[in-house]
Amino acid sequence: MTTWNFAVRLNRGPTDDEINALYEAGLSDTGIAGTFVDVDRDAPDLRTAVRSIVAQIRTIPGLEAVRIEYQDPVTIEDAAQRFGRPLPTELGGFPNPTLELGQFRLYSWAEITGWLHDVLGEEVPPLETDLKVVMS
Repeated sequence: MTTWNFAVRLNRGPTDDEINALYEAGLSDTGIAGTFVDVDRDAPDLRTAVRSIVAQIRTIPGLEAVRIEYQDPVTIEDAAQRFGRPLPTELGGFPNPTLELGQFRLYSWAEITGWLHDVLGEEVPPLETDLKVVMS
């Protein structure tokens, strides 16, 4: 199972009682600040993680998820976790970091998945960066 990190924007900031109710509804893997909910959710895929959070938010009358934000940048460790095993970064053409601050490096997950496909023939599900919250 993968831990997905993303942010949910709420239609308004919840009251203290609503924050407590959100945690009781299952959002114990989140941090809530203003209208943002920072999520670390274990799920088989990003869509399942988002759907579960949105369903839990909907249990609180008047609160709605209005936007999902999912970031492409990953560390090598994050990318290996998403891929399910260590990445063979020593092979030619591995994507360059998009950000380097001393020892800290961020890479583009989209570039890594493209490289995995092109070089290793690995089929990695595409990154869903533009999710729409649609639940009936």
